[in-house]
Amino acid sequence: MSTDPDRAEPLHIVVLGDVHGRLHLAWSLVKRIEAHYRIKVAHVLQVGDLGFWPRPAEVLDRATRRHAAKDPEEISFPEWSQPDRRWGGTRLSPRAEALLAPAAPRGTRVDADLIFIKGNHDDWERLPGLTSGGLPSPVDHYERHRFLPNGGTMRLGDGEGILVGALGGLEHGDPARDGFSNAEAEALAGRRLDLLLTHEPPPRTPPGSRLRRVVESTSPRFVLSGHLHWHERDLWGEVEFVTLSDVRLNERGEVNAGCAGILTWRGVGVPSFEVLGDDFAGAFPGRSILVYPGDDALAATR
Repeated sequence: MSTDPDRAEPLHIVVLGDVHGRLHLAWSLVKRIEAHYRIKVAHVLQVGDLGFWPRPAEVLDRATRRHAAKDPEEISFPEWSQPDRRWGGTRLSPRAEALLAPAAPRGTRVDADLIFIKGNHDDWERLPGLTSGGLPSPVDHYERHRFLPNGGTMRLGDGEGILVGALGGLEHGDPARDGFSNAEAEALAGRRLDLLLTHEPPPRTPPGSRLRRVVESTSPRFVLSGHLHWHERDLWGEVEFVTLSDVRLNERGEVNAGCAGILTWRGVGVPSFEVLGDDFAGAFPGRSILVYPGDDALAATR
């Protein structure tokens, strides 16, 4: 990518709502977006509740355990992160390999990494904290799922790039139950952010909340959130708030409208954010959104 802002190619970033372990759908969605819109996705951002449960047989919250009894995808993270002896001890499951493995065919492979933040339905004990080794931190075999801790920042793109900050979890007003600490919120205060990733949408918090104060002090162009399981947008001055729905298949078997969006960031001008609606969902009837080994998701672009 050119470092000249007047000649830079646009940066395409997919943003996903709550995934709750549906990683096959999430990664398939990214690949279908690339093919449908004929773009190259540089990064994938996810706003918490990824379904980060690396040891589901030992640690789950009650809500996830209840949902997993009906939908095993809720606890599929090990399949997408840990080699299994069923596949030789060095490989993930075939469907995960098709989308994530460096040697996977171009027709199914996603090259962008997925960067996620803390939700209220993730294994907090196993999430890495702020380190001096650079962010975001990989949490899986192929280093395709990367965690951006609360209070952490990272840059996307060339040169100065896009500055992204994270403040996940929920704000209850009780330090013992809150998903982030005062220190984590203060680590972002005063930084001039381009994007702020939160799990809880700040407009849904009370006036004077720490989330709102962080937004006021960092003045991001976009605040991207989830948690509510529906899509809505709001504008406070020059700050745009986008809440995404959850990544799932609806009652028709189609991908849930409003669960993802494409952020297009150019060297000059105002960045745009397009939320995927019914037209995109309708292009993939039933479960055809899902990518399996042997598929050619790029066929539509040829």
